[in-house]
Amino acid sequence: MVLKWTNPPLETFEQVRIVRKEGEAPQSLEDGEEVYTGRFPIFQDHAVEEGREYHYLVVVEDCYGTMSQGRRISIKTDPPQVDEIRLEVREGGGIKWLEDILTMTVGDKLWFSAVGWKNGTSVNIAPKWEIEQEDEVISLRHEQGDQNEIRALLPGRAVITGYLPESFGSKPVTLTVIVEE
Repeated sequence: MVLKWTNPPLETFEQVRIVRKEGEAPQSLEDGEEVYTGRFPIFQDHAVEEGREYHYLVVVEDCYGTMSQGRRISIKTDPPQVDEIRLEVREGGGIKWLEDILTMTVGDKLWFSAVGWKNGTSVNIAPKWEIEQEDEVISLRHEQGDQNEIRALLPGRAVITGYLPESFGSKPVTLTVIVEE
């Protein structure tokens, strides 16, 4: 399960805190398990189970320790069915789909997203990524989630594979990255 948000544009912004609870929405930071504290605007909750309902309280804290009232979110963990996973890159206001092989030059960076598809409709997903490489040819930033950055470090070849749990019904997606000098 992935929660995304936009941090407030306040000079005094310190961090976001998230509390999770089952049964009912948390009423305060003490009314549940605190599962995230930080500034990065994405949190992936790996401690959830399929077929359950989770409630979250998302609170903004400023540098003075003042807390917002927060926003409550309830989410059911019934996984969507996915026929396939596609990888996309946004370029010049448009979307380009990545094929099976991506060629990069040492020093290049590329942000890509994983998108699930079912009957021609996109589905939000956050695959788990694995990298197979002999040397550290590439690095993958945010190895969990739908938005990732590939950095080309050394000449060579690497294979990135994205997996979803079996209950989603899709096969893994594979991208071979060839890095040239």
